[in-house]
Amino acid sequence: MGTSPDRMRAEIEATRDQLSSDVDQLTRRASPRRAVRRRTNRVRGTAAGIRDRVMGTASYTAHGVSDTTSQAAHRASDTASQAAHRASDTAQSAAGSLQEGAGRAGRDGA
Repeated sequence: MGTSPDRMRAEIEATRDQLSSDVDQLTRRASPRRAVRRRTNRVRGTAAGIRDRVMGTASYTAHGVSDTTSQAAHRASDTASQAAHRASDTAQSAAGSLQEGAGRAGRDGA
């Protein structure tokens, strides 16, 4: 029997719409301006990747600075604690020497 003319028209219209969509998509992809933009974005992404591998990312650098600062603060705290301990030992030793000297002076002078 064959296909009805209305059905054939509908199939032709659907095919025409699909072809139109395909041509529009090809036109967008073949546009020189868009091709340059795609290439530029690709080059920028590659350059950023190389930079990150060579220099490290910002978060990695910030983390390193934070660690370094924390270590320096810890070392400074340790150094201050040791200095305070030495000063205390020296003061105690001096006080002991003074008491010992005073005791001797009292015994020798009396």
